[in-house]
Formats: sequence, C-alpha cells, structure tokens
Amino acid sequence: FLKDFSTNKTYRVINFIQNLLNLNTYQDAVNRINEDLYNNFTEVQYNLHINKNNIYSSKKGSSRYSIRITKRQWLEHDIDYWNSYGVNLDMLKYCNVIPLEYYYLYDGEPTQQNLLYTFKANKWAYAYREVLENRIMYKIYQPYSQKYKWTSSFNSNVISLINKIPKQGDILCICSSVKDSLCLWCNLNIPAICPQGEGYALPQELISNLKERYKQIYIFYDNDKAGIEDAEKASQQTGLPYIVLPEINHCKDISDLYKSLNNKTEFINTIRKLFNHD
Repeated sequence: FLKDFSTNKTYRVINFIQNLLNLNTYQDAVNRINEDLYNNFTEVQYNLHINKNNIYSSKKGSSRYSIRITKRQWLEHDIDYWNSYGVNLDMLKYCNVIPLEYYYLYDGEPTQQNLLYTFKANKWAYAYREVLENRIMYKIYQPYSQKYKWTSSFNSNVISLINKIPKQGDILCICSSVKDSLCLWCNLNIPAICPQGEGYALPQELISNLKERYKQIYIFYDNDKAGIEDAEKASQQTGLPYIVLPEINHCKDISDLYKSLNNKTEFINTIRKLFNHD
C-alpha cells in the first residue's frame, strides 16, 4: 500500500491507479490494468481478480500487514558491508539484525490463507526485528535493490532498538535510522534509538521515561534541510537539544560520514567534539 503524505490518504495499488488516472470505479482500474498488461505482454493474457473486501483502509479495525522471514548465515560480503559503516558482527547480532534468504508478506496475521507474496531476498538483504505489544515485526532493508530497498510491517509506534539500550546511562541519542544508530553505538559506545521517520512525533511518555534513565539525551538527525527542520521541531516538542552533523564530504548522516572518512579515529574525534566531551 502507499500513503500520500500531502493529502494523508492511503491506497492499495488498485485504488491508487484509479485515483491517478481519474477512473470512475474500482472495476475500471482493474480493467485498465488488464488491458495494459495484455497490450504489453501479448503472448499471455493476464486476468487480474482482486477481492474488494481486502482493500486496505486506515480506519480502525483494518487489516495490518505482517512479515515473516527465512534467515541465512552471516557471510563475508555481509560483514564487509556493515564494517564499511563501522558496525561489527557482535553489535548486529545483539541488535537483532538478521541476514535473509526469503521474506513473506501477509495481509493481516501470518497464516497461509493471508500470504500475499514470497520474495527471494537480494544478496545483501537484512531484517530489523522488533517486538511491540507482544507482536514480532520486521523491517526489510536491501541497500542495493532498485525496487524493494525497504519493506516494513513496522508502524509509527515502533522505536527501533528501544528494547536493546541499557536501563540507564550518561548519554543517549535519537538518530534517523538503525544504521546510524548502530554506527554511533558501535564506535563511540553511545547507545541510540530511532523512530520510523524524522518527521514522526516522539511520544511524550517515552521521552519522560528516557529522561529519568539518562543524564543527557540528544536528537541527532540528518544534516540536510529536512533533517535539521525535523530536529528543531522535535527539540521544541521534547525539550531535548539537537546536534547537527558537520558538512564533510557532502555526507548527510552518521554512517555515511564513517564510510566517507574511512578512518575510525578521525570519525570518533569528529563526533566527540559535538558532545563536548572526551
């Protein structure tokens, strides 16, 4: 499904095509897809049949997608990829980052009847695993995929890595992504969490809880225009200070800076200056 953030409308693909092409009915959209498929693939005529009762709605009680995975062993190319961002295998395993062989998308609960698609994962494919309200959820990350870089069953309430950070400590960061969080944590021993988007509001109850557990908490988003604006907004809402990554080698986020510098000591020294501590 797709969400248009400018109108706050949510679509399944058929409804999206209906809206995009200004078609009168849902069936008109189905007919148009069948016509286009037939014209483009003349050797086989496709017949598309969709159950209208399964159309996604943002209303309460609507079905929610879930993902299940088939994992594989960590291989050398996986370790090389994450090492280029300063993240080691121990940290990946601790934070429930899982290399994939296959992943499966379900409409609702993960039952055979609800299975929508089975995907063969890319050579570089990883699942981020989180548990919220006793429900296991996955977010699939395929960094080199042109079509399916991200596939997620996370909702806006998921705060990645929240179940992995220490119960208390001196410093905690709220970053833009899992990769940035892992890079910061692995290299500077500063635990980090991240929402599912920089523009998502941080729950006040969560912030109050974290303030009781950590002496200092920083918002550390990307240094592009959108990231800085979202950091400023989050800072105003939470009362937390924010950090802006320096503009070095056109890098907009923490992990890209590590990879660009290709020097762990230089990276650590650059980030430490932002916290005013050694």
